[in-house]
Amino acid sequence: MLDTLVDNYLRRLLSIGAAGVVLLAFFFWALPAPSALALVAGYLLSFTFVASNFLLVRKINLDDQKKFLILFFGSITLRFILVLVCFALVLAYLKIDQILFTISFIISYILHSVIEIIFINKILENRHEN
Repeated sequence: MLDTLVDNYLRRLLSIGAAGVVLLAFFFWALPAPSALALVAGYLLSFTFVASNFLLVRKINLDDQKKFLILFFGSITLRFILVLVCFALVLAYLKIDQILFTISFIISYILHSVIEIIFINKILENRHEN
């Protein structure tokens, strides 16, 4: 039951992500290539790292609260370090609009993180109801 609920929220998160990519595609033709690439790269980088947490949530036994918290916050720390490394690599090696990339990344990371928190809260609420 819980796995199907997590899968449902993962599908919803992926559909939100796909809708964001479609919206960004419209900017791709309106902006110069480095700016458009910066928007897409920032969005996809943030989405990838937020969506990757759902793979962890699927594997964690939610009944053991202590283990859940250790793994959840450990994964947040690991993902944050990976985000910083990838962020630095993109800024160092890609010839894109760095300001636009940074703004796109920050806004989409906050947006996706809020969506992730809402979905995880709903999963945990559902677990307590069952």
